[in-house]
Amino acid sequence: SLFSRGISPGTMWSAAAVRAPAVSAPGRRGRSNPARTSVVVRLGKWPKVIGGVRSWRGIKFDEFSFEVKKCGDGQAAEELMREFLESDGLDHDFCQSAFDTVHLAYKQRRPPEEIALLQDMATTFMRAHRQKTQLPEEFLADALLMSFQTKDAEAASSGDADAARRIAQIRAELRRVFVDGKPPEMTGIMGYASDPTVATANQVDLSKFLTHLEKCKARAREDAKWGRSMAAVAIDANEMAVQEFEDPMEELAKSKRAFTETADRIKALQEIIKDELFAR
Repeated sequence: SLFSRGISPGTMWSAAAVRAPAVSAPGRRGRSNPARTSVVVRLGKWPKVIGGVRSWRGIKFDEFSFEVKKCGDGQAAEELMREFLESDGLDHDFCQSAFDTVHLAYKQRRPPEEIALLQDMATTFMRAHRQKTQLPEEFLADALLMSFQTKDAEAASSGDADAARRIAQIRAELRRVFVDGKPPEMTGIMGYASDPTVATANQVDLSKFLTHLEKCKARAREDAKWGRSMAAVAIDANEMAVQEFEDPMEELAKSKRAFTETADRIKALQEIIKDELFAR
């Protein structure tokens, strides 16, 4: 969970080239899919065939990005991305390889447009993986928190149309999920899922959702108070790796601002929830 782990808003990357389509990850949120075993044929090619079924299991991020580059046009690249997002290849190891590849690209000072494309692809994959594996309460919290700005409520009252639109979308999603009992549609930075299908067993529980937000806010406040490193807390980065990119003291200062912003953003969402769901 991005906000659960303390990552500040606004750290998601924008596309510089081909943008992956916004699609819902398959499977039930908060539950992992069992691995399948069979004889692999067409060794050394992607996707492989396992028991007569196309499989991407075991592919690394750099290998898949190479497959994307081989596509003849943007439409072919989008189709390949859609297939992969629904495949067995999107697992924790693949997401770890995505993080490692982007980190290496930075370290090697690759061209900015190449880094931007790798970042955009990695973000898409990691978000889809979270949607597939997170508890629904955690995923909805992340999606809502990444869909507005902390000062939006105040700005909307002052006539800011964009801020008012974002707040209205948050309110509509809250009513959709907790009043109408429908599955969530919002996915965060990318906006709305093209096919928001959620198993009945995975519908969002309001009590668990509110408890999750309160715990995240308390943790962010505590991390800010004790001057903890966002890199260490959120992504388990080691101190030497952080120093390659950032002065340690500057990183701690940024971390404090990020944790504070995270807590403030959660508080703002809690106020919207209170007004929309409990004040009527």
